[in-house]
Parts: sequence; C-alpha cells; structure tokens
Amino acid sequence: MRFKALTVANIGGLVDQRLELPESPVVAFAGPNGTGKTKLLAALLGFWAGDLPTPRSKTKALVTLEATLDQTDRVALDALSREMGWGEVAVPETVTLKTSQSEMAGMARSAEPAMTVVAHFPTNQPFLRSSPNLNPMYLPAERRLLAARTGGIDLAQLAEAFAFQQSEQSRAAIKNYGRLDDQEFEQFAKALCVAHSLEDDPNEEPAAPLSRIQWPEFLDTVNALLHPKKLLPLSRQHADQLRIQLPNGDVHAVPDLSSGERQALIIISRVLRAGAGHSVVIIDEPDAYLHPNLSQRLIQALQRGTGNAGQLIVATHSPAILDRIPTDSIVRLNYDTAATRVGNETGLIELYRTTGFKASALTQSELLVVTEGDSDDVVLKAMFPCLARASVQQGQGRRGVIQRVQHLLIYNIPVIGLIDRDVAPPALDPAIEPHVCVLPTADLEGAFLSDDAALQVMLDERYVKPEYRDIASIRAVRDRLYVSKRDNTIAELAQQELRNAFGVRWPSSRGDDALALLRATSNLASTPPVANVEEAITRATALWDANAATPWRLVRGKYILGEFTRTCTNWTKGSTLLEAVAGKRPKLTALQQFTERIDTLLA
Repeated sequence: MRFKALTVANIGGLVDQRLELPESPVVAFAGPNGTGKTKLLAALLGFWAGDLPTPRSKTKALVTLEATLDQTDRVALDALSREMGWGEVAVPETVTLKTSQSEMAGMARSAEPAMTVVAHFPTNQPFLRSSPNLNPMYLPAERRLLAARTGGIDLAQLAEAFAFQQSEQSRAAIKNYGRLDDQEFEQFAKALCVAHSLEDDPNEEPAAPLSRIQWPEFLDTVNALLHPKKLLPLSRQHADQLRIQLPNGDVHAVPDLSSGERQALIIISRVLRAGAGHSVVIIDEPDAYLHPNLSQRLIQALQRGTGNAGQLIVATHSPAILDRIPTDSIVRLNYDTAATRVGNETGLIELYRTTGFKASALTQSELLVVTEGDSDDVVLKAMFPCLARASVQQGQGRRGVIQRVQHLLIYNIPVIGLIDRDVAPPALDPAIEPHVCVLPTADLEGAFLSDDAALQVMLDERYVKPEYRDIASIRAVRDRLYVSKRDNTIAELAQQELRNAFGVRWPSSRGDDALALLRATSNLASTPPVANVEEAITRATALWDANAATPWRLVRGKYILGEFTRTCTNWTKGSTLLEAVAGKRPKLTALQQFTERIDTLLA
C-alpha cells in the first residue's frame, strides 16, 4: 500500500486542501511551527487510529485518503471479505478511504468503492497482524525512554504479533507521548542474532524466517547508523549481552550509548521489524533530540529499511534531513494557504542552485534575506532577533544580491536584499526596488561607526579604553581615520567615472599614493589623456568636499574598523566588537528602512 493523496476539511489549525503526495520513497512535511505538520500526519492515520484531530467549532472534520494497493494487498482483502461473510470482491488498485468526526455523530469510516471490507479492515486486528503492508507504522514526536527491564533472550520478539503490538501502541500515542522501552532494541537484536545461528532440523522441512528482517541486513543497517562505532554480535563469552565497539577497540554495553543513539536504534529496529520494502512508515520529527549528523544517518537507515517500494513519511524541522533528501520529496506547509509540493513549482530546483539557499531554507523560513558580506549575517542576527525566523544568505557582492533577489521574486518567495551604498548608490529597477534596501552608508560597518547610538553602547558597556570615555573623543578618532582615506576615496570615485567612460582596467584605489597611480595611467597607450583623468579627479574631489561632514557615505567602514577597534576599545577584532554592539540592539538611522521592511514581512 502507498498513500497517494490526502484531502482535509474542517480540522482546526489546518487549511482545507487536497494534497498530492510525492511518489518518492521519502516524503517530508516541512514548515514553521504551527503550520499543522503533526495534524497532517494524524489525518493520514485517522482511518486506522479511529480518531481525527479536533474539528473546527461546530463542524464535521473530514479526511479523504487516496491509496494504491498492490496485488498482495488486494488478494488479502478479498480473502478477508470471504472469511467475514461479506462476499467475494474485486478490490481495485486505487481506493479512497474516508474518515469523519463530529461532536454529534462521533467517528465514522467509509470507502470508495463502497466495499465493506475496504471500509472496515482497519478494525480487524488479526488481519492487520497477518497483513502488515496494510497497517501503517507510526512514531510520535514526543518519545520517552522507559527504564530497561531485565530479561533473557526471547525469540517471541520476532513474532508478527509482537511487531503489531508495538505499532498499535505507537499509533495510540498520536495525541500524547510515545513510550520507547529502553531495552526494546537490544531484546529484538539479540533474538535476531540467535535466530540467525540456529540450524534447521535435518529431519524436517526448512523453516520460514522468524522475522521479516534477517540478522546480516539488520547488522549492516545498525552499523551504518552508529558509524564509526559497531554493534558486536553475541558470542560464547558474551552470550546474553550485545556490545558496542569504539574505533579505538574499546567495548561498552548498548545501554551506555547516548539517549539519542538509543532512541535512533529503537526507531530503526521498529521500522525493520515492520518489514523492509513494503510498509508505510510515518514518523513525527525523527530527528527529535538527535545531533544533526545522527539525524542524517537515521534518515539514510530509514530509507534503507523501507526500501524503494516502501513509503517513509516524516514531519521535520531539521535542515540536516531536508538537505539530504530530493527537493521534489518535500511538501511545504503554510499558515494560511494550502501546502505546496516544492517539486511542483516550476524551476524551483534550479532556484536552489542559483540562489545558494538550501531546501531547508525555502521550506522552513518565513523570509529570505540576501546580504553582501561574510559577517553581515552574524551582525544582523544579533541586531534583529526576529531573523531567527528567516534564512540569511551571502550574495557575493552587490550584483550577486540584486541577481538573487530578482530570481527569488519570480517564484513569489518573500525576500529582501541589503546592499552597501559603496561610493555611490546603484540605480535599481523599479520592480525590485521595494525588495532591496540600500544602506545610506558605504557599508554595514559604517552604519555602526557613524551612529552615536552605537558609540553610546560602547561607552555604556565599557568596551572602550579609559582615555575614550566620552562620545566626543571616540568621534575624533573615527573622523581622523575616515579623513585618512580621502585620497583613496577620491581615486575610487574618479576611477568609477573613467571606467564608465573608457572601459579601462584601473589600478586599485587602496594603499598609498592612490592618486599618483591613477595619474600614471594617462601615460599608457589606449588610455584617456591627462586632462580627462584630472577632470575626473576634480569632480571626485568636489564630491568628497560635499560629503566632508559625513565621510561614511563614501568611505567603507571596514577600511577603518580594525584600527578604530585597536585604538579606542579593549577588543582585538572589529567584527566581534560590532557583533557585541549589535547584540544590545541600538536603533541605527542607517538601518531604519531595513528594520521597517523586515518588521512588515515578518508581521
């Protein structure tokens, strides 16, 4: 059996919608908190659980699940129908399973086609035990480890009835905590190991396997999950205890693994116990309480456990998981619109590659922010805690930011770009102007250095040295450093004009004698005459003079930040100084427009 599509109506906290599920072996429901991921999983399981999430006030909750059945499933249902006296039926490949729930009528099941066996097979526990393919396995997000109970090796652990019991307990926990016996993995693994070593009686027919998973495959999957650790089998010297071998050769008992590792082992053993390759497996936040590396290995192990013919459906917040599965396997849930299959949106896979955002960013974030520099994201996140709900990406300079914003806007994705003014602001296309903030300072560092609010934080928090304990003395150092970049800035302004006019590659405006280097280019072949260079320098000088009171509009703050930090403060790195100041959240004039726009987009 495979789930094909789900329709929900009148469920509190969920948008009414029909959702076609990706056909891939792994399906991930992703989205911010409160978008209904767990409720969607509960809706998928409602036909079996006999319960649905709470309906909206005074309404009837309706869930319709479209599923495909393979030949084995259809034969099993036909046999059940005849056994129950419901008659011989020809069950089709696709069935529709309907569940409703209301205060007056309670819970009801029905099916299309209208066959009694299709509508009621989930209530027949002996049938579900014998046909686990028709019995979805579920693990809730809130999982509690129960204290281990001592016990010997029990081959009954391998029985279908025991696997069914574990699945029933998990599904019953859909509205509360799941309970994981801390000894469950080890008991099952020991039984598998012993069963593997047992030989058939030579006087009898070969026995069928005791479990749907065999020890060698189980061991390979577990070792892939625990890597670089390894699970050691039972031996004569250790006949009643499995052990874990570390890379250095040391050995310890299974209970000495971390709680996250033990939970992951129980999850994978339940999936493998249910049977590789056929069962529908539904797990709410498989990564809960796990390190990202362990989350990735768990998903790989789960994929191996369900196989290509099975269907693994997870709800997750984890970038470690989302970025490891195919993009077209992800379903994004939204607060007020229907869920969307990421792979259905034309060109979105290309979008991931061209914009640098990972799948997790586009599915989990409420806003995408594109900035120019390496350290911009650190400073901005310290300054604006609300950006925890956003994903911040470096755009590789002004042009990169603008290109990425343009590309993202094609797909109606909420995005904002932040770019430096540099020595002159860019001319923006009217279509993207509302989505790009241009700093009035040459760069983000200048937004801090130019503002008394940031300087006051340095004073209040005693970041500055004793000799600079008033704003006037700090300003004096800052202004002197800005003025020291006069010639470099004039050279850059003149070069920009000449580059636009003549297309010549000009020398760097940084370093000493920037104007002398610029004037020397007039002696080279295919370059403008001295008069043109001097005219450009004259105009650039006039622009500098016009901005003499606000040099941070032309001079990049990053050029003076290091010396300013060493001279005035007790800090050694300018970037960490700005991060500390940003953490105090001063209201900076240069960031006012950016503040207003992100407040609007994240409202």
